[in-house]
Amino acid sequence: MRKAMLVLAVLGLAGSLWAADPSLGTWKLNIAQSTFSPNRPAPKEATLVYKAVGDEIEVAVAGTEANGSPISYKYTRPQAGGATKWVGPPPAFATASNTAIVTVISPSESYLTILKDGKQVEAVHEVISKDAKSMQLLVKGKDSQGKPFETIEVFDKQ
Repeated sequence: MRKAMLVLAVLGLAGSLWAADPSLGTWKLNIAQSTFSPNRPAPKEATLVYKAVGDEIEVAVAGTEANGSPISYKYTRPQAGGATKWVGPPPAFATASNTAIVTVISPSESYLTILKDGKQVEAVHEVISKDAKSMQLLVKGKDSQGKPFETIEVFDKQ
């Protein structure tokens, strides 16, 4: 009986650890470890804050662009994946025809596909390290002139 209870307790703990989302928390861009394309320059600084709100994750993005203009927007995404929603006004680069779909691979890996008028314009592959201390975003897409870009953005957990 005791062994059965111990096995159930261990399985319950493993399940709760699997359910914990390693993305939750504050992440600061590590510009020195990141790489950017000439047509997509590095911002001066950027911070992402992921927080659980019901069965969704709210992502708040803040920082300063290379040209000094502010970065500030929020969106929510379902924890299990699906369409994102803007919280408040969308950022300047977004239009009513922009849609973003999240595909969750595991608690530490997901894809964000950004569509404009139904066509993919950007893809973001998010991977959180095994120790959950760093996150890498591989971003591929086309800029407003249709030129391709690729960035590798490394964020450190705060």
